Amino acid sequence: MDLVKLEELMSDDIEIIVQQFLELHSDEAISSSRQKVKCKYIERSREDGDNRIWNNYFAPNPVFPEHFFRRRFRMSIRLFNRIVERLKEHNKWFSQRFDAIGRKGFSLQQKCTSVIRQLAYGVAADEIDEYVRIGESTAILCLQKFCSSIIEIFGEECLR
Repeated sequence: MDLVKLEELMSDDIEIIVQQFLELHSDEAISSSRQKVKCKYIERSREDGDNRIWNNYFAPNPVFPEHFFRRRFRMSIRLFNRIVERLKEHNKWFSQRFDAIGRKGFSLQQKCTSVIRQLAYGVAADEIDEYVRIGESTAILCLQKFCSSIIEIFGEECLR
């Protein structure tokens, strides 16, 4: 076999292989976009989480005294409330809104409690769900927005 015929055969084989590769991967891309699985909605009773936080620490007669709050949150209630108020003024995302069917969304205390617990204890975002009733993705979003807002609000005053 001469060299020219061998090169022609090889180039034909390479073209076939490249063509098959492209067809295979374009089919995978199309089929993978069609096979996306929708996450199942989990009713977390976010109102119960908000009521639990309120009754435990912020009600006129709270379940736990102030020194429990300090120990669990690593800050005083006054400092926590100051942070909450400044966040509410600075970033509309931290205000309580209503969802599409008119239910109250997560309260500011829930969002901040989720973040403070993550920061104070170093717990994973999905661990917050049982007490605060916030899912993992929302807890992560709270942490991101909280940190960026805190830097914007208190950066020059407190951070070096």
